[in-house]
Amino acid sequence: MAVVHSSVGILFRDITTLCVDPEAFHATIDAYAARYAESNIDYVAGVDSRGFIFGAAVAYKLRKPFLMIRKIGKTPGAHSTLSISLTHV
Repeated sequence: MAVVHSSVGILFRDITTLCVDPEAFHATIDAYAARYAESNIDYVAGVDSRGFIFGAAVAYKLRKPFLMIRKIGKTPGAHSTLSISLTHV
């Protein structure tokens, strides 16, 4: 995957090639799901677009509810809020 954008300490990579390759995408989701298969988790949460792609697939695989984490006002329907402070090193 090519680096599309970066900030100090953060790399944003292009996931297009992974998403269009069914075998690679399947292997990735299986690897994530296997990591948590024996965990006592109640939910899978994903943060915005990439988190939605991978998180929803992992939640499906684990048969767990999926929580979408977004900025205020971006998700319709019932929601909860949590205030956090983000710091990047």
